[in-house]
Amino acid sequence: MGRATVRAALQTFLAPTGGITVLYKDAPWEMTGDNWQTANIPGTPAFLHLDHSTESRIAMGGEHGGWKEVDYTVSLVLLYQYIIPPDLAGANKDVWTDNLDTLLDNVVNRIRSNRAANTDGSIVFEAGNQDAGIQISQDLPHWDQGGGKVRNWVRVEFKVTEMVPA
Repeated sequence: MGRATVRAALQTFLAPTGGITVLYKDAPWEMTGDNWQTANIPGTPAFLHLDHSTESRIAMGGEHGGWKEVDYTVSLVLLYQYIIPPDLAGANKDVWTDNLDTLLDNVVNRIRSNRAANTDGSIVFEAGNQDAGIQISQDLPHWDQGGGKVRNWVRVEFKVTEMVPA
């Protein structure tokens, strides 16, 4: 197993989450506008980032038996963008948060839906199921007055455990 296998399993598991337009393995070196908009429907490009990993031996039956527990701290970075309607007369000025809240609920519900990230447990033993297993850090919104957009970058950090024979 290893990092590439865990990352691929997480990408496959999280890619169909409602509201995510495209999910990259890590920060892409370039993104174009079609990552945000598809047929006039706002979307959110995202990428995974394996922030940190630790490894511990879990030995039963002496020094030659047991398992290694590899714990990863994973960030799912969401690059949310809301297109401000051209007719602002009477428009609710904070409606942009509705789709963002739905997106975040979709992501958390997807992580909760299967603790092994749709693997048989041999790749991902558990994801987001540990103490403080899912944490959300949200940047302050940024307004692009000239372009009519509100942008909000969000990081959904979750813990992933991989068990490998040792």
